[in-house]
Amino acid sequence: MNTPTSSFIKSILVIDDDEDYCKLLKEYFKNILPETKVKMYNIEAGCPDSEYN
Repeated sequence: MNTPTSSFIKSILVIDDDEDYCKLLKEYFKNILPETKVKMYNIEAGCPDSEYN
């Protein structure tokens, strides 16, 4: 499925401590926004690095 939003959403950062929920969200975004990069980040690891745009 190619949606109009996929053209301007380049990446999504998901911050959560529930690994199963993160996997669910990653699959969801992969289905609705296949060109979008999804990065998962566990909040227990602290803040994401400053290189994440």
